[in-house]
Amino acid sequence: TVCRGAGIASCSIWAMSTHVPENQASPDACGCIIVADDHPIFRDGLCHIVRRTFPGCSIIEASEWGEVLGAARQEPMPSMFILDLMFPGLDMDHSIRELRMEFPNSFIVIISMLNDRDVIDRVLQCGADGFIGKDVPPDDVGASLMEICNGGFVVNVSTPAMTMRVEKGLPNL
Repeated sequence: TVCRGAGIASCSIWAMSTHVPENQASPDACGCIIVADDHPIFRDGLCHIVRRTFPGCSIIEASEWGEVLGAARQEPMPSMFILDLMFPGLDMDHSIRELRMEFPNSFIVIISMLNDRDVIDRVLQCGADGFIGKDVPPDDVGASLMEICNGGFVVNVSTPAMTMRVEKGLPNL
């Protein structure tokens, strides 16, 4: 279990993922990874991180939810999904649960600019194996993906202002 980021005092306060794939992927045999983000420049950056972290893997890019499902239902079955939370067609509660049910041996990683504790809890309760903030440095994103691929549970956020703002409540504007 790995929790990183400002304001996170203990992993015990976070919802824990109950997903433990039977056939955990290794970095050398990671198979197919689906990288889904509707912003091409960010998606390209994620693909670069994935290629550097898992040099032998196949990467499929998707810019909307229908592409994710279409690619996932082809052979080979994806070993990992890396999904933007604010993504065309993705419904946080339904879509993550749908992936977990249909692909029980695949890792599901959510990457988002929303570092809200309640949002992260919901994502993890729906079956995600980890959550990475979009403000996390690239090397830390790669390390988090590797940790998840090795069976770890990861919440990695690094925006102190966002975390503190959520913990103290939003100011009256």
